[in-house]
Amino acid sequence: AHGGVLVDVNALVSKVYASGYQLGNQELSTNFFGGLFSLDGIHPSNTGYGIIANYFIQTMNAQMGSRIPLANVEEIFENDPLTKYMQNTFVPRPAPSAPAGYCLASAGLK
Repeated sequence: AHGGVLVDVNALVSKVYASGYQLGNQELSTNFFGGLFSLDGIHPSNTGYGIIANYFIQTMNAQMGSRIPLANVEEIFENDPLTKYMQNTFVPRPAPSAPAGYCLASAGLK
């Protein structure tokens, strides 16, 4: 009714948690030192934030007909200070069964 766009971040995080995220020849994961979370293990890394930003952009472009360009996640990854700590330890895991959480991005916000 107010022009908002629903962005299901839980779906993205659940998918990445279960399957990892392929970026070029790198397999990123939500594991500690997996490339997607910072050293505190809670907040996304620069690369993780880039992936989340692109998910918002893709959803907004699809639902609003906008043409917002995607962030260059490969470039973000190359410049992410946590890249040097990465360990290739990805192990596929079942998706969590927690209830869905949503984030609302309003089309009218500036």
